[in-house]
Order: sequence, then structure tokens, then C-alpha cells
Amino acid sequence: MIRNRFKASQLRSTGNIREDILQIFYDRDLMKEKWDMLQPVLKEKFYLDLIMQVHDRKTILEQTDRFKMTLPSNGLLVSVLEIDTVSSEMDIYSDYIESISISGIIENFLQDEKEDFFYVAISQKRIVLVTAMRIDKLLVRLDHIIRQIKKQLDLSVTVGTYNIPAGIEELNHAYQKALQTLPYKILFGSNKIILYSDIEHDMHKSYLYPKEQEHSLRIAIKIGNQEQADSIFYAMFGQLQEQQSYFAIQQFVYRMNAFLVELMEELSLPSRQSSLDTNLQSFDSLSEISNIFQKEIAAIIENTKKARDSRMDLYFERISSCIKENYNKNLSVEQICAEVRLSPTYVNQILKKYSGRSFVQYVNDYRIELSCELIRNPDIRIKDISEKLGFSSAKYFIKLFKDAKGFTPGEYRKQFELKAEMMEANRNEQV
Repeated sequence: MIRNRFKASQLRSTGNIREDILQIFYDRDLMKEKWDMLQPVLKEKFYLDLIMQVHDRKTILEQTDRFKMTLPSNGLLVSVLEIDTVSSEMDIYSDYIESISISGIIENFLQDEKEDFFYVAISQKRIVLVTAMRIDKLLVRLDHIIRQIKKQLDLSVTVGTYNIPAGIEELNHAYQKALQTLPYKILFGSNKIILYSDIEHDMHKSYLYPKEQEHSLRIAIKIGNQEQADSIFYAMFGQLQEQQSYFAIQQFVYRMNAFLVELMEELSLPSRQSSLDTNLQSFDSLSEISNIFQKEIAAIIENTKKARDSRMDLYFERISSCIKENYNKNLSVEQICAEVRLSPTYVNQILKKYSGRSFVQYVNDYRIELSCELIRNPDIRIKDISEKLGFSSAKYFIKLFKDAKGFTPGEYRKQFELKAEMMEANRNEQV
């Protein structure tokens, strides 16, 4: 609301506060002038008090008489206009200027009406309009106001209306009911009028959270299947949209938040600060909520994969070290599992991932590589090498060596000796 302001020339100050007060007290014309200037401010305070506090009818009527107001005592409708978004062009102006501009638009559309009305700014983002109009006529006027606010100020506004006529002493109750409609912009959208009668039934609805689908989503996330996780979440959210219930949305967001926090603790991931809570008035649509949850699910899957890869790196190092320390024994996968505290299946999965080989293949290949150095020494028998490296028999060792290198250990030794002789002959010729 635009408030009157005193001008320095109107005060006729003597410089002495006591004398100024006495001057106003004895000068009836000056007193009336000051009263006339104060009246708009006092009226606005009275209107604000009517909305924000509970009063009895007698006290209210005394105040209306004092201000010579003709406010009806019954049949009043309360609407709350709440600014949702601000365009970039309006960023240079203060919220107060925006509120004044909206008040001016309201005034322009209602000043020619015969019915009584008043409006008051509850905050810089919220204006309450009280009228004695019929609901059908009020809705037409509100629609025009919304369009003009969008056109002139490029602002998005949600209007919540308690469309049950109230007495003047019930304005606070009607205001509280009108406020309950505002969160429903997430269903109806911005720049819309939301009637209390349209949402009243929702407060008595029940909502059954899809616990079984949540269990499937948990599994998909844990195994890192992004496509499957998205599909399950879409199904869960699709059911929520069909509910057309703000209560259901609150319950879903609360349960989904709790689920994700619990899952992250289970996966030993860093705890997250919730992007959503049950106060959803900062969101204009369900798609915004859906997008946030999808991003969080994707982030959990990505972090889970990173954490799993990091753990697998460590596990591979431990498995590899354990094999290298015990290769010369009758080594089994069960012995390695006992050392690293992993299942045989997981040990084989890790070895397959990092080396492309199973446990038995990895151990034997490591032994074969070590055997090459021993075979070059002609003083060590092949049988002794086989026993030294932990093979079950020399025959088995020879077979594995031939499969890996293409010739037997004996043939390998002869080739090495032949190469050594040729190198020695070459050195002698050079000398």
C-alpha cells in the first residue's frame, strides 16, 4: 500500500518538540490535517490487524465507526496473491516497489466496483484482497489482475481464494484457509486461481507409498543399473502424478528422501543434504521434483560405482599380493578367500575384471612366468622346478608351460642354451 508521507514544509516546526506538540493540539485545522494524513496509515494497520488477528465483531465495528468505514460485516471473500518469480528486468527494483505496483493494478481493476473491498500487503511478496463480491465476479476480476501483473511487471503470481463467505470477525480464519491453497500451485501451476473448495477434499485422502517398487529401485541402484533405476522411478512418479494430491506429494518426497539417505548410509557414501523437504512452495511443478530425484539417483549410482571400483582396486592388490606370497604352496581359492575375506565368486570376478583370468589361470600364469628364470639354469631339474613352484606334478607343469609358451620346458631350455652359445661365438669372433 502507498502510504502518505509528511513534507517538511507542512510541519511548521519551531525547533522545540514541546511547542510543536502544543501547536498541533491547539490548532484544530492543523490537527485535522495531520489526522487526515495519518488516516490511510492507520486504516492499513487496521486492515492488517483484521487479517492477522482474531477479533470479536463489537471491537471491529467500533474501529470501522472510528474510521468512518463501510466494510460489510458478512459475505466477505478472502484471496491471497503471492509473487512466485521475478524476471531479470525487475531485479533492479526492490520488492517493495513490486508490491506497490501490484497494489496499483488491483486498485485499477476494482475501483469502479460498487462492492466494498480492501487489500493489504502482508509481506513484500504477499498481498491479501478482501471483497464483498460474488465468487463468479471475483474470479473474473482476479483473472484480469493476474494477466496485467504478468503483462506489466513480468511477474508470476499464484492466487489462493477461500471461496466460502465469511463474517468480518472470521477474516483471520479465512486468510489461514486461503494460505492452504498456495502450495497447490505445484499441481495447478503458476498464474492460476486456486479455490479452497478444489483442494479441501485432498486433506482427507490416503496415500499408499509404493514400498515394493522402492525395494526394486534399491536393487537397481546398488547394482549400478541406471536404465532400470530410471524406469522404476518413472513408474513410481507416474503413480504419484495420477493421485493429483499435494498430501501424496508430501508423503512421497518425505519417504523418498528417507530412502535415499538410508541407502547412502548402507553404501557407505558421504551423507547428503536433502534438496527437497515437505515444504514444496519453492517448486512450480512436479517435473522439478522429478528432475531433482533423478539427478540424485544418478549421482548415487555414479558414486557407488566409483566407490566399488576403488574397493575392487584394493581387493585386487590384496588378492595379487596373497597369491605372490603363497604361489609355491598347494594354493586354493578358499585359502585366498580366508585371507582377504571375500567369497570365491567375488575373488574370481575381481581377477576377471583386472586380468581377464580366473583364479586358477592367474596363479598358474604367475608360476609359469617365474619358471622361465629357473629353467634357464641347467643345474635345476624340470621336476624340481615344478615342485618349487607348487605344481601338483611335473607332467601338469609341462602341459601348462607348453600351452602358454608353445613348447615344453626342456625345449625352452635348449633354445636358451643355443642362443647363449651363439652369443658367445659372436663375442669370440669380435675379439
